[in-house]
Amino acid sequence: MKKTLVIIAARGMGDLIYHLPLLRSLHQSYNNKLVIISNKVNHSKEVYKYETFYEKIIYFDNTRFSPIKTINSILHLKNLINQYHADQLILTASPRRLMAPVYLSNAKKKIIFGEGNFLFTKDKKYQHLTHAEKIMKYTNDLELPIKNESFFLNANQLKKEDAKENNKINIFVALDSHHDQNNWGVDNYIEIISKIIFHNVNIFINFSPNKLHFLEKIPKTISESKKIHFTYNKSILEIMNIINSCQFVIGNETGPICLGASLKKEVHAVYLPIHTRPESQIINNDNFKVGIVGASSFFDSQELTIEDPFESIKSVVGSIKSTCDYIILLFSATDSDYRKIPSSDLGGDLIIRSNTKRKSTNGGGGDIPIYSTGDRGKAVYQFDVRRSNPEAPFIDVAIYEKSISTNNKRINQLSGSTEDNSATLKQYQNNIDEINSIIDNAQNVLQYKAITLNKTVQDDPLVLQIIDKYKAKIESIAGPPMRDHKGREPGHPHHGHNH
Repeated sequence: MKKTLVIIAARGMGDLIYHLPLLRSLHQSYNNKLVIISNKVNHSKEVYKYETFYEKIIYFDNTRFSPIKTINSILHLKNLINQYHADQLILTASPRRLMAPVYLSNAKKKIIFGEGNFLFTKDKKYQHLTHAEKIMKYTNDLELPIKNESFFLNANQLKKEDAKENNKINIFVALDSHHDQNNWGVDNYIEIISKIIFHNVNIFINFSPNKLHFLEKIPKTISESKKIHFTYNKSILEIMNIINSCQFVIGNETGPICLGASLKKEVHAVYLPIHTRPESQIINNDNFKVGIVGASSFFDSQELTIEDPFESIKSVVGSIKSTCDYIILLFSATDSDYRKIPSSDLGGDLIIRSNTKRKSTNGGGGDIPIYSTGDRGKAVYQFDVRRSNPEAPFIDVAIYEKSISTNNKRINQLSGSTEDNSATLKQYQNNIDEINSIIDNAQNVLQYKAITLNKTVQDDPLVLQIIDKYKAKIESIAGPPMRDHKGREPGHPHHGHNH
């Protein structure tokens, strides 16, 4: 029997539902139970509790690696994979931090469902499809059988702890979503609840425990009603039992909606529209096509409704992925949006962030390298991208070099000690050797060089022409610039500066 290891890199409960056809088909075709590596945050052990296609589920932290822990995390996952001596390893998404351990593992056959860059060459034509449709296509590509009921969870053992009583209709309402931009708004759901609460119903209101402030928005006439039941303190399995007892599920684009559909309930979901898109451009350099996407979250208006930049970026990146080899995002992000980037699955290969004094020395070790180049144009970053194998992961050399430096510092610290640290020193040296091996064998690399813009760097006439062009455009719209806070006229070398 084949030993099959599956890594589900996606974080949402909905993604677990989308993967059901693949997992069941693998189990059926190879007549063995799967070993699944997944995220604790998607609650796969609870969602899959009554499924029969797996032998074991192992949780692995796929949220974000800190720069210091990145290399050790990669090595840890590689060792975890090797424990199971898999005949085949399937990675169902392509976070960069998971590519390296997959390629370094000793699994006999490795299959990666990429985001347009890796093993599945057919993947590029699947970019316009939904997650569920993609999984179905991947399953077909592996020539695995698919049954119509594949998306439905096994509900035979689920309880109906809150089953309808006195002929009441049970309704489950999901007030929030993992992504704030997907939230329709608590007030809108309150309006719906206020209209149906007068009927013969039980209403189960769900939101995350970290959204308890929603309670402040719910009128007492609703919150204190005997027909209302809050589920924010329930486990995922308890919520599944409740949904299983309901006839209707209402809510945002979120996990309970997918659970409701997979438990064959009547689902009414709210999917918010996206009307605006960031600018994008594709540059062809010797048949290496680089997509550049520009976006900003520094915009405030009382007259206009501004679309969420993250969802807009995802939309544009998804639309150009099939025609690009490499995608760079230029993001003028607020500090709060900057902190959201690592967990937002923006896609692309490199993010360069502006509007911050911070200057990065490496890409941060996350899913996508994120570099900040500082403010006021004091430095320019030169990025060198070299690719020799389209199926191999990109290595951000700077983060690996930082790890080497950290290990060397620890060696130097211990070398002068009178204690016997030979075992620890050997481990640090082994870390360095293994990291050097990763760098030496890297087929695709990202390297950067920071260039200080001092007096030795001359102005570029072409850049000056671009600046003059946009200055003229701004003046045509807003009029000529006024004196700055120091009273300096436009044209003064320090006009607009804080000093």
